[in-house]
Amino acid sequence: MKKEMGIYMIEIHNLTIKTIKDNRTLIDHLQLSTQKGDKIVIIGGEGNGKSTLLKCIYNDQLIADYCTYEGKVLKNDNSLGYLSQELSAQEKKLTITELFSENNWTKELLKAMDDFRIDSFASDKRIGDLSGGERFKYRFLKLLALNPAVLLLDEPTNDLNIGTIEWLEKFIQQTSIPVMFLSHDETFISNTANAIIHIELTNRKQTPKYTFTREPYKTYLFHRENNLQKQEQVAKKQVSDYEKQMNKWHDVWNKAEHSASECVTLRPQITKENKVIKKSKKTYRQSYRGFFRDTRCRRG
Repeated sequence: MKKEMGIYMIEIHNLTIKTIKDNRTLIDHLQLSTQKGDKIVIIGGEGNGKSTLLKCIYNDQLIADYCTYEGKVLKNDNSLGYLSQELSAQEKKLTITELFSENNWTKELLKAMDDFRIDSFASDKRIGDLSGGERFKYRFLKLLALNPAVLLLDEPTNDLNIGTIEWLEKFIQQTSIPVMFLSHDETFISNTANAIIHIELTNRKQTPKYTFTREPYKTYLFHRENNLQKQEQVAKKQVSDYEKQMNKWHDVWNKAEHSASECVTLRPQITKENKVIKKSKKTYRQSYRGFFRDTRCRRG
C-alpha cells in the first residue's frame, strides 16, 4: 500500500555502519521509519553502536572520525534536536545568555520554563560551570527553543535527580514530538517507550543484529524471553538427537570391528563397510557443526 506523503518524520534505508579502525560492522542494513507519536528507545550492550547510530541520524559528520556508513537517512525537511551525553568544548564556554541568543517561543518551551522555575535566560553563568541537573535543564530548554520536529536524546537521565527524571518521563509521555532516545534505566524506558530498537552483536561481537518492534518495553522483554526459551528447548532436543545418533554410530562401529576380528575371510568386505560407516558418521557430525556454533551464542 502506498504511504501518504509526509507521514514519516525520519526514514532510514539499508543503513550500515562500520568502524574505521578494524572494519567491524556495528549496524547492518537497518530499516526504520519514525512517525508522530513514536517514543523509540535504543537498547543494547556497551559498544554495540547505540550512540553512534543516534549521531549518524542527526549529523553523519559526528561519526566521520571513527566510522563509515552506507545507506540513506532521510529527514524529509524535518529539523532534529539532539542532546548529546557530553558537552562540547564550545558549549562549555557559552553563557546562558549566549546559549539562548535565538529562540522560538513555543508553548512547549514556555511550559518547561515554568516547570523548571526559570523565568529568564539573562545570565553570565557558563554552561560548563553548572551542576549536572541544571545543565540538563538549560540544554533541554535550548532544544525546545529550536522548535524541533524530532528529538534525539542520548542517555538523558544521567546526573538527574528523581524529580527531574519524573518530569522528563511526563514530558515524553505527553509531547506530540517524536522522540528517539538511549537509556539503561529500565523504569524510565518502561514509563516512556512505545517502540524498541534492540542492537546486538552476536558470535563474540562479530555479527551485528537488530530488532525493531512497536510495543512497550515489558511486552518486548516478555516475548523475547519466551522466544529464547523455545529456541533453547529446540536446541536441547537437537543435542539429544545428535547424541543418540552418535551413540548409534558407535554401537554399529563396535559391532563391525568385533565381526572383523572374528572373521578374517570377511575382512575386505567388513573394512569396506567400516569405511562407509565412518564416512556417514563424519558427515552427520559436520551437519551439526554450524548448529552448535549458533547455539553457543543463542543469547548473544
